[in-house]
Amino acid sequence: MSDERLRVGIVGCGYQGGRLVEAIGLSDSLVVVACADPDDAAAVQLASTAGGASTHASTDDLLANADVDVVMVATP
Repeated sequence: MSDERLRVGIVGCGYQGGRLVEAIGLSDSLVVVACADPDDAAAVQLASTAGGASTHASTDDLLANADVDVVMVATP
């Protein structure tokens, strides 16, 4: 098995996005590298919690990020 971690982008930086960041933090095989939310403050806050992930104003912007391997959606 590879020692390389999958790089995760999270769409939706509210409550559920925060829970995803917590869960991913417990994993040895995943790391959050990007957060997307139309609310810039929410994206910045979650990115900071995730250890300095990049922020994006839209899902399309996050999907264009070549550093993202996997996208998790945390929206209602």
